[in-house]
Amino acid sequence: MREGVTEAQVEALQEIRKGGTLDQGEIWDDRQLALLRLLDQVINYSEPSDETFCEARKWFCKREIVEIITAQGFYYMWSRFATTLRVSVDKGKEGDYDKAKTWAFRAE
Repeated sequence: MREGVTEAQVEALQEIRKGGTLDQGEIWDDRQLALLRLLDQVINYSEPSDETFCEARKWFCKREIVEIITAQGFYYMWSRFATTLRVSVDKGKEGDYDKAKTWAFRAE
């Protein structure tokens, strides 16, 4: 698969949200684990440990790290903005999980 995520990865992310861990067998490769650990620590602790940052640097150049943190920051900002202002979803315009899932799993 060139883009998107596997069904197992979607399920693993859902389990993580319920308190599971990233260490779930062969679901993630080393590069993906480095990314997920970096983001987990940035989101939950404001900054990654030296070990986590060094591992991410093995897989991502400085520019990619900046882009990863910037994208995460924008998403976090908008989610906090929407939550704080109690933005609600327009009735009849709710998200389409199946459509999003199809997009996530699309192949070449």
